[in-house]
Amino acid sequence: MMTREQFEYPLSERPRLSHFGFSENVTTYNFAPHYHYGYELIFVTKGEAKIELFKGRNPIHLKEDDLCIISPKTTHDFIFNKQFISFYWMGFQTGSEVALSKEHMQPPTMLLQKKKPHDVEYFTIFDREIDEITENFSIEDYAIFEKRPYFNQSFSDIYDELHIRDQYSGKIIYQKILEIFTRIARLFSEEKSFDKLPLHYFKTYLDSHCMEKIDFHDLSEKTGYTQEHISRLFKSTYGRSPKKYHDEKRLNKACVLLSRGASVDETAGHCGFSSASYFSIWFKKLTGISPQKY
Repeated sequence: MMTREQFEYPLSERPRLSHFGFSENVTTYNFAPHYHYGYELIFVTKGEAKIELFKGRNPIHLKEDDLCIISPKTTHDFIFNKQFISFYWMGFQTGSEVALSKEHMQPPTMLLQKKKPHDVEYFTIFDREIDEITENFSIEDYAIFEKRPYFNQSFSDIYDELHIRDQYSGKIIYQKILEIFTRIARLFSEEKSFDKLPLHYFKTYLDSHCMEKIDFHDLSEKTGYTQEHISRLFKSTYGRSPKKYHDEKRLNKACVLLSRGASVDETAGHCGFSSASYFSIWFKKLTGISPQKY
């Protein structure tokens, strides 16, 4: 079942963060030519799709854990059909000139019908932290960073804070956005990123998906190694098997949830178990006690 959730902001409230959304289990998407005043970021959490981003050019191929960043005021589409993908998207303006308008973008209807664009006012808003990070970005139209699972946690945290929306949420959201752009800056600055090494990707994936059930065979294939080879390499480097490492991370998260008063059912769901009974068996096997008695 496809779900979609999008947050829009009064631009006077948060002029730099213009929009944020999450689409789950999408099979068809048809968004005609448009552009945004700031960067648009798309991070894939599941599935893959060949997406038509620019008319007359080859589609881009986005897969799980890929990040795509599109330059400000770059007219683009977002079209695919009969495929399967879940993804976050976010719009964020950088630089000292920030556009304020009725919309965070110039929409398809106006561009296609050649209507007069929305009135836009530009305000000077200084932000040394974000400007120092992004001033050396060099993106002609877009850039894709493949196999970057560590972005998942940042987008997930922003999504959670947008639902909480208390007096602290704004600061947390800003720090997460700062983290995302800092990581992008690092990727641009490194000619050969250590993150591309198969073992590092494997471990980073486990860290970023510690609340989920992992298909170790499928994950091993993504590194280009067999499951046996990557398991031996992982154990010799980190002192335990990938499964034991993942169980430890998952167990730590479960213990935190239980200690905060979450029910067994809630904890099982958050940790990616299909049933509370299976979670209870797993928990007792690792700890020697049932989750009810923890």
